[in-house]
Amino acid sequence: MYGRVNTPLHPVIESLIRNHIINNDRILPTMAGIAGLHAEVQALNNLLILEDKKVGKIIGSRKISEYIRDMLKSSIFTQRLTTKQAGDNFAACHNCSGILSSPVNVVTGKVTSAGSDFSSTLSRYKTPQESPI
Repeated sequence: MYGRVNTPLHPVIESLIRNHIINNDRILPTMAGIAGLHAEVQALNNLLILEDKKVGKIIGSRKISEYIRDMLKSSIFTQRLTTKQAGDNFAACHNCSGILSSPVNVVTGKVTSAGSDFSSTLSRYKTPQESPI
């Protein structure tokens, strides 16, 4: 997706996405969409690329401390663009909340499942359980 819109996937963002997938035992909620494609993750991706270009560096070649500084001095907002609630703030989905982990500041909030292992939630349904009846 990133390549199709002529914007490369920044190595730091790729690492954040991969870590999120690993932290969730490679099982992600499908209702949240594909991990990394929502606007808030793309916004951070674009910010890191712009900061690389601003100092004349190859994308992904600065020190990790510089990328952390970029994240600390930025704020991300999530707002609805469609439906009757257009313009309303909302918390980032499970995937975005996990990808945009600390030190990224999502002012409009992150869901509480962020950082948790989504697959552990599913495991409850895989194990036989006694019927309540």
